Amino acid sequence: MSILTREQILEMQDIEYREVTVKEWEGGTVRVRSLTAQEREEYDSWLFTVKKLDATTSRSRLLSMAIVDDDGKPIFTESDIQALAKKNSKVIVRLSYIVQKMSGMTPGSIRELTEDFLADRNSDSNSGSR
Repeated sequence: MSILTREQILEMQDIEYREVTVKEWEGGTVRVRSLTAQEREEYDSWLFTVKKLDATTSRSRLLSMAIVDDDGKPIFTESDIQALAKKNSKVIVRLSYIVQKMSGMTPGSIRELTEDFLADRNSDSNSGSR
């Protein structure tokens, strides 16, 4: 395995996309994507600074960042968050869980990432490379 260069890392297309059928929305399909590192930091920062009452829209805020069009651009804006929060909770929870999993935000995905990191680190130390 070769060591990636700065250019290779920055040119890497690593955002995940998934199309999800939503039966509650007449069987239509939405396209979701994983968050970028910057978006994740902005979302986490928002979560840590909001007042209790504002946190009621956390899933809708996440989906406003992650539901995208064919070009990968979000279809919702900040002004749509309250309207999204009034949609069927089952749909919002399901979609937000998918985005959280794709973005490494669920306890299970964090555990998987940690286990992968530790396994890679152990195999590197066993092979004598660092």
